[in-house]
Amino acid sequence: MKRLYYLADELSALGPLGDDLQTAGVTHWHYHVLSRDEQGLYRHHIHSVNPIQRRDIVHCGEQGALIGAGAGIALGSLLLLLNPPGFPMDLKMFAVISLTCCLLGIWIGSFGGVRHENYKLARFHKAVEAGRHLVMIDIRRHQEVQVKALLERHYPGLQPAGEGSSFSNPLQDQES
Repeated sequence: MKRLYYLADELSALGPLGDDLQTAGVTHWHYHVLSRDEQGLYRHHIHSVNPIQRRDIVHCGEQGALIGAGAGIALGSLLLLLNPPGFPMDLKMFAVISLTCCLLGIWIGSFGGVRHENYKLARFHKAVEAGRHLVMIDIRRHQEVQVKALLERHYPGLQPAGEGSSFSNPLQDQES
């Protein structure tokens, strides 16, 4: 899915946006706002980002999975080649070692991601800290023209702030 980013100065102007997006075919699950004013989001019935969207848990977990799987394959290959006495090494054991290392990488990476801001939202950090509100709308490509026209027509206070994907890319460090 494609993600559209917009910055808004006033939460009150965003109140009916969810309903307007719903009529355009965008469900409430695909519309979120990142703001320092959590109370205001609640008062205006606006979907806030959840902790998984706010932190880099998924992205770092995916990176951990890649590193863990690579380490597991290397360790399993080494054990297959060395065939140490007293350690039955076959393809099943190779798969167990690789999978265990991959899962360990996911676990360690996810815990590391809790400490970091989502890599896709980092570029908006200063704007959000300054009191602006980041609107994120996930759309299918065929909805793009309709949604952008709706926002331009009914929400002139929304400033376009970029586009991206709603999916995480473990090989990417910063959103371009």
